[in-house]
Amino acid sequence: MRKRITLGLLLAFLLSSLSSAPANAAPLYTFTNASSTGINGPTQAQVTSAYTGTPLAGLVTINTRGIQEWTVPATGEYWLEFAGASGGYTPNALGGKGRSIKVKINLTAGHLLRILVGQEGGRQEFTTGYAGGGGGGTYIYNSSTSAYLGVAGGGGGAAQGNSSYVSTQPGVDASAYNSTAGASGTGYSGSYGSPGAGGTNGSAGVADGGAAGAGINANGGNGGYGGFGGTRFLAGGAGGSNGKSGSVIPTLEVPGGFGGGAGSSIYNPYEAIGGGGGGYSGGGSGATRIGAGGGGGNFFTGTYVSNGLNTGHGFVKIQLAVPPTVELSLSAGSSTASKGVNTTISAVIDDAGLVTFFADNRQIPGCRRISASVGTVNCTWKPAVQKVVILRADLSQNGSVVATKSLIVKVQRRTTLR
Repeated sequence: MRKRITLGLLLAFLLSSLSSAPANAAPLYTFTNASSTGINGPTQAQVTSAYTGTPLAGLVTINTRGIQEWTVPATGEYWLEFAGASGGYTPNALGGKGRSIKVKINLTAGHLLRILVGQEGGRQEFTTGYAGGGGGGTYIYNSSTSAYLGVAGGGGGAAQGNSSYVSTQPGVDASAYNSTAGASGTGYSGSYGSPGAGGTNGSAGVADGGAAGAGINANGGNGGYGGFGGTRFLAGGAGGSNGKSGSVIPTLEVPGGFGGGAGSSIYNPYEAIGGGGGGYSGGGSGATRIGAGGGGGNFFTGTYVSNGLNTGHGFVKIQLAVPPTVELSLSAGSSTASKGVNTTISAVIDDAGLVTFFADNRQIPGCRRISASVGTVNCTWKPAVQKVVILRADLSQNGSVVATKSLIVKVQRRTTLR
């Protein structure tokens, strides 16, 4: 009788383990360029349309064109990921990539965030060459505390000459994630001037033959051959257009990306100069004749998680950081296993990390510290003893177990032939 009661309790526990649903992740708020391109950011109508049917529906306001205003819904620790835009490219050279950065940060309910999503630099050709505008930086500014939470630099515009001066130069990527300084532009042996240096401590990049990207404290300077510098965030963040600069009349309009990216400088027949990217500090201009723009610098607060490079328009992702979960089951939801028979144990995780499987607190061979992202992780287990076994899966991050799940399984005598 005692045995029946014990098995009943075990089965009840088992059913509870199998029926419990994974905790739903908090809403993911994804801010985009809302289909806007060029030197100006999205309008209210564009944002309203882009976010319809998403967690941001009805929650974003535009008071200054392109600056998306959003109120933090709850106090807590958040994942914050943001990326600058890439610079414009040419047929044979890529624009510099924007920087992406992910952090974990504390936010306060009711605080107003002003978010500028950087836009890709323009690209254009003329009869003797090609040049791209600088990519826009992405900015997250807490208006309630008057402080930047993060800035991701945009990439520099590429350049290519194919007539009087022949050179192909990819745009310079945004600076390293932990560098606030912008990157310098490039030149080549036919340049008669030096490329512009990247800005430092929030300044704009240096303009030379081409135009420079904006930093948080200054607008980028205009190029000697037509490109206009980008505009700093607090002045609206517009990208720089190509236009008349001094006595020089440019051949084409090639804009820098919204977010302080500089317009490229194209002057027929011998100048094709990529624009510098926007960022915490601006990217420098390309050198004369043929030169690519430099990428912008970066800034972040909170706890650093990861970084990378981004191609295309920028983005911002914000999500409340809820504790990770693990769900555990056998093949086909079974509650039993057979002695001496390989059985698949599946763990479903909702955050990345290392998964280790256990049977009665002993690690299962071949199922230790399996690196996995969100989804299902499988372990092959061959029970050696006929008894009730407690299976467990642990999810670890940075050396610590952050989530665990147990499952009671009855191992019974094998019923099939060997």
